[in-house]
Amino acid sequence: MWANCSTKMIGEIMRKNQKIAISLAIASGVLLASSPAMAEGSWSSYLSSVGVGFSSRTWSDNALDQVATTVKLSGCSMNTGGTFSSTSLNLYREYGILPDLSMGSLSNACNTTNWGQALGADTYHFTIDKINGSVSTSPRFSATSVVTNY
Repeated sequence: MWANCSTKMIGEIMRKNQKIAISLAIASGVLLASSPAMAEGSWSSYLSSVGVGFSSRTWSDNALDQVATTVKLSGCSMNTGGTFSSTSLNLYREYGILPDLSMGSLSNACNTTNWGQALGADTYHFTIDKINGSVSTSPRFSATSVVTNY
């Protein structure tokens, strides 16, 4: 009689432990899935009196993560008078001796520009295409901080 009772109790304990283990596994998976992805790389700099046609440094993205390619500008001001409103940043995928491929030109109003995460492994740089809507080379602006994540 005691052996039969003990078997039932052991069975119940095992089922409860199994349910707890499954619950912990699910909770761990949810926490891992909701954790922010870490950027593969980044670089920081500043811009000083740059005009249309300026080209940033080059960086290599190995596409080892799921992080979007972003450029964040801070502390923007015009060097030629007036108020800074925006600049157009054009992200290029480099192809060596072949022409670089534009990944898109996006407006940046001294904030973060986001080209998304599906760019692929390659070498990249951005250019300044417009300042306050102008393609003239005379307006110049500065940014106290440029942070590029990829």
